[in-house]
Amino acid sequence: MARLGSIESDAPLRSPQVLGLGDRVFVATPDAAKTRARVALEAIRDRHSRAPEVRALEPSPPPARTSGEAPRQADKRERLRRLLLIVPAARRRPGITVEQLARELGLGTDELRADIELLALVGRPPFSPDDYIDISVDERGRVAVFLDQSFSQPPQLTALEALALATAAQETAPADPAVKFGVEKIAAKLPPRARELYSTLAHRVAAAAPVPRGTEELLATIRRAAETRREIALEYDKDGRGQTSERIIRPRAVLDHAGRWYVYAHDVGKDAARTFRADRIRSARETGVAFPDMGPLDPGLFERDTLFFPTGAERAVTVRFSPAVEAWALARHGEKARRIEGGGAEASIESAGESYIVALVLSFAGEAEVVAPPDVRAAVRDAAQRALRHYLD
Repeated sequence: MARLGSIESDAPLRSPQVLGLGDRVFVATPDAAKTRARVALEAIRDRHSRAPEVRALEPSPPPARTSGEAPRQADKRERLRRLLLIVPAARRRPGITVEQLARELGLGTDELRADIELLALVGRPPFSPDDYIDISVDERGRVAVFLDQSFSQPPQLTALEALALATAAQETAPADPAVKFGVEKIAAKLPPRARELYSTLAHRVAAAAPVPRGTEELLATIRRAAETRREIALEYDKDGRGQTSERIIRPRAVLDHAGRWYVYAHDVGKDAARTFRADRIRSARETGVAFPDMGPLDPGLFERDTLFFPTGAERAVTVRFSPAVEAWALARHGEKARRIEGGGAEASIESAGESYIVALVLSFAGEAEVVAPPDVRAAVRDAAQRALRHYLD
């Protein structure tokens, strides 16, 4: 049993999970788990009370050769994004020239012409390509787009097509009430047998992690504010300790990253991009202030293992990992991690404060250690000592 302040939980929490929460949570029972937690905290405190051991690192591997590599996946996604933008942009402005369309989309004219040539091949056998999209550039450099007339009538979907469409919509904005309504409408329009198959298959597909309980309307409010460019005042519990502060933000996106929901926004007070965990947002309201268009988002920001946006206040913290978790550290930190001769790994982690590093090291229950700088090493020692008070009474 883990005790969180005055709250007791029978949930199967592992000791490392509990240790990462510092002195806010401790293991009450069973005695064996309580003893393991105490021993781990004592080891962390004692190790961080003395100077770190000097360990030799293995040489860095030579850089990988890049010649002859296939195009990166990110490049393919970027081209698909461009292709999806070209057709509606050209249809909105009949007679637009290649140069005008290229400027509007932020592309080079040669790049745009290559994309138009590729779009001209879109089709599905046994029909010719222009049964779906007929796009061309005339002798005066004007872009013309014609869509097949069947696009003006809603198609009769099969169960699998409906599921694919619903899954794509839920992946885009699962917390938006409008998306929920649309998905329900898709299912309602299916014939009875197709609806039954759709329902069966839908239970097997998870397009995204579920949003935190009770945040559906809150996230929908923030998403609408992002679309209409309205500032939002958040009551935000940054550290999850129940202490909130107001943050004025200009929301850009609501997204699911690695199973956790975030709001990505420009923090007006910090004058910088920030991410806010959805489960720590207590309320959100529009301030009535509009903000200018900040341009398109770079998809590459969200294609990384972690959502980290430098603030300028970061510094490097060296964390040493034991052989037991060496593989995790190398995979997690990539080029910023090096193997230690004889086993283990060291990683350089950028952090603007101590709290993240302290929680990380404690959560490894003695399998991780801060090597430098000394003040962060001391912060881990002090956090372990505070947590130990629960086990020594």
